[in-house]
Amino acid sequence: MTPNDNVNRDLRSLTNRVNALNSVLSECKSHYNFLLEKKEKIESDITSLSYQVELRNKENEIIKSWIDRSMAVSLESTSDIVTAGLSSVINDQDLKFRIDSDVKAGKVVMKCMLEQTHGESKIEGDPVMSYGGGAATIISTILRLMIMQKMSMVPLLLLDESLVAVANQYVPGLASFLKSVSKSMGVDILMVTHNHEFMAAADTAYTAVKVGSSMKLKRTQ
Repeated sequence: MTPNDNVNRDLRSLTNRVNALNSVLSECKSHYNFLLEKKEKIESDITSLSYQVELRNKENEIIKSWIDRSMAVSLESTSDIVTAGLSSVINDQDLKFRIDSDVKAGKVVMKCMLEQTHGESKIEGDPVMSYGGGAATIISTILRLMIMQKMSMVPLLLLDESLVAVANQYVPGLASFLKSVSKSMGVDILMVTHNHEFMAAADTAYTAVKVGSSMKLKRTQ
């Protein structure tokens, strides 16, 4: 083998190695370009997702603000209606009902409060604990009527000795109020009572009469 043959052989070997390296380099460039496109796509997705997250946060802030405003308006409206109904019954006192709301442990908590004004002084507290059962009973009845109307429930209010805590001096006003509400709202009120003031205000009244060992209902009006 001549020296030229050795040179040619080495040259071919080097050429093959260079070609192999070029092939590997070409393949690396292809992988690099693929990864670069992937990186750009991921960065684009991150930017898009970041925008969507920011947009959702803004939407949530707007919705929360709207809910807070709607709740505030609803609570104020409810408080005004209850106060008006309460004042029409207990008309010798300056009473104002309100609903306070707060967020505790991620939940909205409602608290009913009753405020009474005497001249320049004011006292407030829980309707039951601070003012006895009379005011609380009237408030509860008005709220039940409002819930029935709001939820389109069957227009029938059942009161089974529910108003016994109301002082006798306020019974005529309450009877008149219930009769007015019944007609204006189209709600029938079925009441069990021993109070003749409520019976006198009713459109239809029955009295339980004992006949022998049984009880029968006798229509009185």
